[in-house]
Amino acid sequence: MDAALSTIRLSIGYPATRSGAPLVLLSDLNLSLPEASLTVLIGSNGIGKSTLLRTLAGTQRQLTGSVLIGADRFETLSVRQRARRLALVYTDRTGGGGLTVSELVALGRQPYTGFLGRLSDDDRRIVGEAISSVGIGHKADAYVARLSDGERQKVMIARALAQQTPIIILDEPTSFLDVASRLEIMRLLGDLARSQAKTILLSTHDIAPALSVADRLWIADPVNRTILQGPRDALIADGAMQLLFPDRNIEFDSRALDFRLSR
Repeated sequence: MDAALSTIRLSIGYPATRSGAPLVLLSDLNLSLPEASLTVLIGSNGIGKSTLLRTLAGTQRQLTGSVLIGADRFETLSVRQRARRLALVYTDRTGGGGLTVSELVALGRQPYTGFLGRLSDDDRRIVGEAISSVGIGHKADAYVARLSDGERQKVMIARALAQQTPIIILDEPTSFLDVASRLEIMRLLGDLARSQAKTILLSTHDIAPALSVADRLWIADPVNRTILQGPRDALIADGAMQLLFPDRNIEFDSRALDFRLSR
């Protein structure tokens, strides 16, 4: 499969600490996101998952190496070109309470509408289709402030869909959500990867729901400070999930697709 996004010897972190040396979180990453697939990034807190996602999305500079979208190096693309090829959904609680669902989703059309942001009939159609795709068409005229957290997250996913990018990156999309909403969001993202041929990368601590829809995994190795990647079933069979928490009294249950305390 062709790679929608890839990296070449990428190192991520922060350029300078108090000592003057860079803080390297993960290094020498040669990663690949196949087109029309859902990849789940898993790792312990502080390993650098959010930093990696920001680096891939171009909102934080890499220390070394390159990020490619298709065959193009990310830094060679204009802001508008980037916004037409990659959408980013953050982990923060959704704002936009003073806007309706349609108005917030319409912000995803900014890479196409220009400075004034005037929507054409085609833009409105795309916004409506994005809202329907996430199952909240009946809430199109509702104020975002009156939605549940799960519904608000669906709105943010709809905004990314309205952006019409082949790649969507989500940082902890199920944070702040109840159990039912977490399951719904994961199933929705799996459906979008398949039905709309989106390339989706998400980070999460909701292991079982994420693994149930994942095609591929990126597993952050805390010892070697790198990422293991591959098909979900192959990595689980190889025992790669056991690398996540080497010093903790937990083990991975391949049947339940989740971690449990060791006996």
